Amino acid sequence: MYILCNIYIKNITCKRIVGGKPAQRGQFPWQVVNRYNLPTGQGFCGGALISPQWVLTAGHCVKGANSFHVTLGTLISDVEEEEGKVMIITTKAILHENYNPMVLKNDIALLDLGRKVAFTDVISSIGLGTQNLGAGVSLTISGWGKTSDNATLTSLELNYVETITITNKKCYEIFDNVVDEIMCCSGANSKSACRGDSGGPLVQKLPNGSWIHVGVMSFVHKQGCAKGFPSAYTRTSRIIDGKPAVPGQFPWQVVNRVKLPAGGGFCGGALIGSQWVLTAGHCVKGGISFNITLGTLISDGEEEEGKVMITTTKAIIHENYNPLLLHNDIGLIDLDRKVTFTDVISPIGLGTQYLSAGVSVTISGWGKTSDNATLPSLELNYVEMTTITNKKCYEIFDTVVDEMICCRGANSKNACQGDTGGPLVHKLPNGSWIHVGVLSFVHKQGCAKCFPSVYMRTSSYRAWIKKNTGI
Repeated sequence: MYILCNIYIKNITCKRIVGGKPAQRGQFPWQVVNRYNLPTGQGFCGGALISPQWVLTAGHCVKGANSFHVTLGTLISDVEEEEGKVMIITTKAILHENYNPMVLKNDIALLDLGRKVAFTDVISSIGLGTQNLGAGVSLTISGWGKTSDNATLTSLELNYVETITITNKKCYEIFDNVVDEIMCCSGANSKSACRGDSGGPLVQKLPNGSWIHVGVMSFVHKQGCAKGFPSAYTRTSRIIDGKPAVPGQFPWQVVNRVKLPAGGGFCGGALIGSQWVLTAGHCVKGGISFNITLGTLISDGEEEEGKVMITTTKAIIHENYNPLLLHNDIGLIDLDRKVTFTDVISPIGLGTQYLSAGVSVTISGWGKTSDNATLPSLELNYVEMTTITNKKCYEIFDTVVDEMICCRGANSKNACQGDTGGPLVHKLPNGSWIHVGVLSFVHKQGCAKCFPSVYMRTSSYRAWIKKNTGI
């Protein structure tokens, strides 16, 4: 998604904060400088550290580049000596597969630093926003971009400015290419981002004093940065409209990274015994090996207390699995050893009853948090949903059968790509939880379009599970 805060689409080069204030040491420890080398010269952008190894930036800041000189922990954009500064050169970048340079749609990318950096007083990551922000929200943009329209160079010092979100409808009156993925912001007295700030982080301060990343600087108006026009950002925002899980809340939840002959896949799953994981059939089909992570809230392999990682090659897919209709889309992964149960690792019981419509259930996972997200979420999220009748679901998906269960969330809340294979669970009156479904698929039009999501009914496969696992 995009957030607009004084940016232009066709003239992509964006250089510093207009009307801003100088940042203090450690004020924005996630901020990075990204100098990228192109066949015809060099470019300058901002970015944000979102984990020890990954930087989030704009798509136009990596497009066509062959290397990236990333500087962390700095207030000064040049190569002067500075205490705590870390400089890394990398050639690894991921550009959104649907990036459109003409209208700057999906203008978002990731830089892989190639190694983990140590966090310090001046270097640390920022969490990613989970909600689509409305109008009137106070935000902050930081960067080394031009400080006036007449400046010839980017700023040497890191600057920042407060800005406020405006409606996309209002923004569309200025930029006719604005879509839901864009967020627009307007600063008081012509305060704005400018050329050189692009790729940099738009952040929000929460009531508890922490900060979250809500947008990537994309473009400003062609007439200039100090003309009072809004600027535009790609929305950072995500399970769709979900909430972050806390340690031990879903101790059965696992990450399943699938190695395939031609790449890899990412799915969820649930621990249903000391040695078995229940997941979707399409999450094991064709898999050479499965890297399973248990006891984690973070999907990217960071150090985390209580986390257990197991690689296995043993999986069972339902013998009547149909990849075209996604019938019998259920599978099992054999961990090949028993895991020890802890506060953050324990199995979930399997449902035995056929759930009717109107039942409150919960889906959890690391799936995409918006239809335009490029990668799964780093954090485990969850959302409450309600079951609907299969008759109602059949009006939308004509492949739905009795062995499936459909759910719908309020206000576009839903599961999304990357959540598949994950557990749909139901809380019983005694406070315990049971596994009632395996996420199979969502609507082809997207996860946030108010369509239901479809799951394999756990109760319909109890005999199959028992036959293969003894559980």
